[in-house]
Amino acid sequence: ALFFLNYQFETTSKYLTRLGLSLYENRYNSEAAQVFERALKLEEKDPSQVFYLISIYVDENKYGEIPRLLEFAMNEFSHIVGIKEKIESVIKKLEPILIN
Repeated sequence: ALFFLNYQFETTSKYLTRLGLSLYENRYNSEAAQVFERALKLEEKDPSQVFYLISIYVDENKYGEIPRLLEFAMNEFSHIVGIKEKIESVIKKLEPILIN
C-alpha cells in the first residue's frame, strides 16, 4: 500500500502525476503504475499519465496492458492538439511488440 496516498492531495491529478513520475524515476515501477492508474480514474486527466504508464508497462514487459491504454488515450485526449499524433507515433513504434 502506498502510505503517501493518504494525504489531502491524493485526489489531484497534478499531484499524482508528479508523485508517479518521481516513483518511476527512482525505479519504483509497480508503485508508479498504481499511482498513474489511479490518476486516470479521476475526472481531471493528463495525457502524460498514459505515456508514463505505457513506458512502465514496456519496461516490465506487460504488453497486454498497452492496447487498453492506447484506446483510452485516443478516446480521452485525441481532441488535444498534437496528442493524437503522439498516440499514433507510439502505436507505430510499439506495433511490432503488440502484434506478437
